[in-house]
This record gives sequence, structure tokens and C-alpha cells, in this order.
Amino acid sequence: MRLSMARTRVLAATGLSLAAVIGGGCTLHSSPRSTPPTTGSQPATTKTTVASQPAAAVQVSHDRLGDHAEPAVAANPADAGNLLAASMVVQGTGRGLATYASFDGGRTWQSNGLLPGADMRYDADVAVTFDSAGHGFVSGWVGDRASEEQGGAWVWRTDDGGRTFEAPVRAVLGFFAGPDGLVAVMYYVFQPDGTPVATVVTSTDHGRTFGRPTPLAPVHSPTSYAVQARSGPSLAVDPRTGELYAAVTTTSSRGSEIDVYTSHDQGGSWVPTTVAQSAGATYAQSQLAVDSAGRVGVFAFAISGGAVQPVVFVSPSGSARFGPARPLTDSPFVPQTANPAGGTDDPGAPAAPAWIGDYQAMATTPGVFHPVWNGSVTGSLELMTLTVR
Repeated sequence: MRLSMARTRVLAATGLSLAAVIGGGCTLHSSPRSTPPTTGSQPATTKTTVASQPAAAVQVSHDRLGDHAEPAVAANPADAGNLLAASMVVQGTGRGLATYASFDGGRTWQSNGLLPGADMRYDADVAVTFDSAGHGFVSGWVGDRASEEQGGAWVWRTDDGGRTFEAPVRAVLGFFAGPDGLVAVMYYVFQPDGTPVATVVTSTDHGRTFGRPTPLAPVHSPTSYAVQARSGPSLAVDPRTGELYAAVTTTSSRGSEIDVYTSHDQGGSWVPTTVAQSAGATYAQSQLAVDSAGRVGVFAFAISGGAVQPVVFVSPSGSARFGPARPLTDSPFVPQTANPAGGTDDPGAPAAPAWIGDYQAMATTPGVFHPVWNGSVTGSLELMTLTVR
């Protein structure tokens, strides 16, 4: 949900190799090592085609809590079969935070209901992670519609993979990343003409000090008036090398595209490439993940008219050349949920007939990507997933 520029998604992580992001509406780019590092240059283009049709997606949410949006997911490094997901749930004008756990690699899921203290008020913006010992953490914003900015960021802990949660504690806003003391933050800097510039700032001493912000590129937000789909930022780190990846969806004279940026020097310089490009569809809500072999996965929605197709692109290990789009469902879905906040994100646009939230999610276990997205099931938005190898 779009609340204010002062609010960010929160991620509490301890000892994990993961990357951090704040703000809203960015996506990533990556490029071969042989290409000279650049900042904000024209991305190299990778030609993509559509891969074969997938197996059936798995429904994650079965809790009858209304519409589900803006999910997060993480894999337990101490238990390869354990995945923990969370999302905002919407009933009328009320919003809460709910969780879901899998103990068989994503084949089946249990719905845990609302987190303790996160009842149907004005809650949003979840993030999920595990530490190296297998302790799980969910963070999110708990607030009140009457006084939105009087809410706060809270963190819940689970020691049993997501079956139960302790009472929450108050957290500090921000995102934390590793390894070796690396912290990265991605956000938008708005220019006088209103154009956002995707920007990353990094620390190499666990966040005690930060270097100068590095602008990646102006982002021309993709527009799909049939489906209201703002695109949140995405940032990931290679757990083997510490290389950073950042993703954005943008538009150019060539159409809608997904761009990924790679940094081999802890955020000092970035190399861009274009993962996918389309003159007919609009790409939105990209998410990144890097597996233990160094493969980079990029999730996105491809929106055409009022239909939404979730897809994933995967690069070979050690390469920034992405393979073809892999559709995650046999056919696109047509969302029918109205924006619970009312109106549209673009005051000059006609009223959007459908809303799907601001971002989706993806995690990895050895050899597998686990995207989690919301899709329309019997008229409501439910969480879905599919294992991608």
C-alpha cells in the first residue's frame, strides 16, 4: 500500500546474506563481468522468449481473511523444506498481517491467521527472514487509519519455522544486508520534474557509516490503467560473493522493460542489462533472488489489458544473461479487487478497475526459486507459489 515516502518496508535480519531495500517502485539489472562498470548508462539488451508452460501453481492462503496482497517469503537455512510467508490481508477498509508456513519445500502450506497484535486495522508492508540458526522473523507496519503515521514497525519471532510466534517488539525502520558487514539501501530520489531516480547507498561496516549514494538511472514508471500495479524496489545479494543486484521496471522508446543492475564492488559501480522488453505488455512488480549456486532469478507480472501473467527469468550461475520468460500459470488471471485505499496512484488517470498491491516476493532454497504472488481465485486475491528450478 502507498502510505507515505516516510514509511518503508522493514526487514529484521541477523547474520544472513541478504540485501536491503527502502522506498517504493524500483527494479534490478545485471550484466556480464566483461562489460565495463557504468552508472546510469543504457542497459545492454538480452533477447528473451517464452518458455514452456508450467506445472500447476500451489495456493498458499486458505484462511478466508479477504484479499491478500504485498507478500514476503523467506527460506530457512537450517531446514531446506521450511518456507515462511506473510502478507497484508484486506477486509473492507481494515487491513491486518497474516502468516503461512510450509515444511515440505512449498508443496503444502498451513495458514496461521493474523499475527499477534496485527488485527484488522491499518497494517501493511511485511518482510520476512531467517537467521543462520533457523530463527524466523516477520516485520510489518501496525497502524491506525485515523492516524496513519502514529503507527510503528514491529517484529515477530518464531522458533518453530512459523507454527507459532512470540509477542512483537518495536523495531527501527530500515533494511539490513550482508555478508561481511555489507548493508545496502535502495530508494527513489525525485527530481524537480517529478522523475524518480533509482539510487543505492551502501555500508561495509554493518551500517555504522554509509558511502555516497549512487544513482543508477531515471525510472519511467510503467503504466497500466486496466490494472493498478505500483512497483516496489528489489535488491538481492549473492551469498557466495557478496555481489549486489538491483532491479527496476521502467519504460523506454522500445516499450516496457525489466532492468537489472549488478555491482561487483559493494555498490561502488553498477553494470546494467535489460532482462526483458515488450511493446505489448507492461512489466511490473519485479522481485530478485540469488540462489546458493549464484543463479539470479527475477520475478515480474506481465500485464496486458486487464490480464496479469506471473513470469520468472533465471540466469545461469555466474552469468547475467537471462533465459526466456517462464510463465508460472497456464493462463493469466484477471484481478477484480478495487483499491482499498480508493482512487489511483496517478491523479490524471481514469479510475483503475483492479488492484493487486505494490509488490510480490521470492526466496530460494538450494537449486530452487520460490516466487510468491497474489492471484485472483474465485474473485478474491489469494497467495500462490510454484517451485522454479
